[in-house]
This record gives sequence, structure tokens and C-alpha cells, in this order.
Amino acid sequence: MYQSRRDNLLIVVLIIIILLAAGNIFYQRFNSEQDEIKVQAKTQVNSNHEIENKKSNFNQKKEEIVVHLGGEVLKPGVYYCAADSRLYKILKKAGGPTNKADLNAINLAIKVRDGQKIIIPSLTKSNSSQGPNAKININTAKQSQLEEINGVGPATAKKIINYRQDNGRFKSIDSLTEVSGIGPKTLEKVKEKITY
Repeated sequence: MYQSRRDNLLIVVLIIIILLAAGNIFYQRFNSEQDEIKVQAKTQVNSNHEIENKKSNFNQKKEEIVVHLGGEVLKPGVYYCAADSRLYKILKKAGGPTNKADLNAINLAIKVRDGQKIIIPSLTKSNSSQGPNAKININTAKQSQLEEINGVGPATAKKIINYRQDNGRFKSIDSLTEVSGIGPKTLEKVKEKITY
């Protein structure tokens, strides 16, 4: 009887050991599957972030344009900029205009386009064509040049410049009558001496 109790106890202990071993094996397998799932999930999340970053970088590159700036600029060359950039920003990137630049002859507020070449004009070029009979460009002339026109004094010259700054370039010689103080008679006097 003592022997059979001992055998029963031994059998119970063996069953407990087998159950613990089986439980341990099951536990390890279950945890390793969980780790694999976590690693796969983490890899998937990282892949999604990489794809989003690549898309974002592609879109940023797509919105960048190239503009060639030359003429009276301190650093002429090719510049990369945002698609909605304006000329004055590109001019800043190029170090600004030289002292000879005629900034009244161009619109600094225009939006630049991809592949566009922009030449900043020179005051000396626009003045060099001025001979005794040369016409004065009402879109680019300075006040002193406008005053050289017979019938245009300092006050009228200033009004022409103010009109040009507020409304942009003159589209025709006849549009000069839109400036306060210049009527049809004055226009007839100056018509042969100006261009636009």
C-alpha cells in the first residue's frame, strides 16, 4: 500500500512536470508569434511612413521651378524657387539689382514661370538710344527725362510716374490722357516725342 501511494504520487508529479513543460512550450510559441506580429506591424508602419515621405518629397520637387535671371543683377544665373514666386524674390536671391538697373521698366510683382528667362534692363541702355530726336518711353522714363518733353513740367512728370506705379504700364500713347492734367491738346503736343 505504501508502494502504490508512492507510485501514484510519482505519477502525479510526472503529470505536473509534463503539463508545466507543455505549458512552457505553448507559452514560448505564443510569445514568439506575438513578437513576429509586432515586428511585421512595426515594419508595415515604417514602410507607410517612408511611402508618405517619398510622396511628400516628390510633391515638393514638383512644385519647384527654375528661372534664369540676367541683365543688371549682382549674381546673374539660374535659380530654383517655389512655383508661385514673384520676380522681386528671385531678384533678392540673385543679390539684388546693380546700380545701373532700370527697375521702373519691369514689373517686380509678376509671378515667374518655369523655364522663364528674365533680363533686368539697364538705365544706360534705355538712355543710350536717346539722341536729340529720340522718343522718350513713357513706361520707363525717369522724372528728369519726362520733363525734357515740351509741355511736360515737373508736376505732370510726377503725375505720369505716379500713374504708372499705381496702374502699371501705359498700353498706348492715347492712354496718357488718363493722367490728370494731360488732355487732348497736351497729348497732340507730345505725341511725336514719346513712345510706350
